[in-house]
Amino acid sequence: CFLGSYSHHVHDQRRQWQDMLFQAAAPLGLTIFDRNSNRRASKYRYPAMPWMDVRKALPHDKTPAAYRDYMVSLNVNTVTDSDTMFSRRLVEIMSCAGIAVTTPAQSVSRLFADHCHIVSSAEAANDLLGRFAKDGASPQDIAQARAAAAHVHQHHSWSNRLTQIMNTLNI
Repeated sequence: CFLGSYSHHVHDQRRQWQDMLFQAAAPLGLTIFDRNSNRRASKYRYPAMPWMDVRKALPHDKTPAAYRDYMVSLNVNTVTDSDTMFSRRLVEIMSCAGIAVTTPAQSVSRLFADHCHIVSSAEAANDLLGRFAKDGASPQDIAQARAAAAHVHQHHSWSNRLTQIMNTLNI
């Protein structure tokens, strides 16, 4: 699944990464929960691909269930050259013990490399998602997802961020 937005008018690199992941998801099928489903403009519409089921946005309280209900959840990072910025979606997926497949970013490599699948090319995405389509999630994938949830809950909660801010401000 993918929970998020798509746009034709901004973030060209992000859209290219999305298109790559969406193509690679063809053997699995892909359910998209469109966070812009309430917008009418065509610039926010997903491309039409026969293996994609584009649905309306989920209420925020239903997001964790979606990440648990699907074998794999996709993530795309808009900011890729920061050591600290990453998609909120990535930590949402991991905190729910979902199997995360993400595009590269410096922050993801630095903070989460052991806790998600990072795909840097169409070939890598096709191989990984093809494996999931053929074999399902392996015991290693499930263990990685569980370890990711523990890592996020221990190191990336709101409490952690507030403590970090307070320490930075010497409060």
